[in-house]
Amino acid sequence: MDCAKGVGARIAQPNKPINKIRGLLRVHRLLPLLIAVPTTAGTGSEVTLAAVITDDETHYKYPINDFVLIPRFAVHDPEFARSARLHYGADGHGRPDACRRGLYRLGRSNERRLGHSQYM
Repeated sequence: MDCAKGVGARIAQPNKPINKIRGLLRVHRLLPLLIAVPTTAGTGSEVTLAAVITDDETHYKYPINDFVLIPRFAVHDPEFARSARLHYGADGHGRPDACRRGLYRLGRSNERRLGHSQYM
């Protein structure tokens, strides 16, 4: 999902290399439609404004944080989430209910913003 967010940021800012978009609120333009389909249960990336990008040459990881990185739609398959929890544990990475907390935070931030995300 972070890769998709990074690609969207580059599409929104075609004249800026990805490392020039790193940091807080540097994308400044709407991304193309991004529909998040989580492949592990509980990471919460589908409801966050963050992406972590790794530079292939230096192996340095840096964040890109902007409200436009929050996907407009998130598609959750309850059966897949159940099977992922059985396979990986409470969530994919040992952080129980991170997705629930992320959805709560998104709901709170949507009270201050004009409904950027919708959930199916």
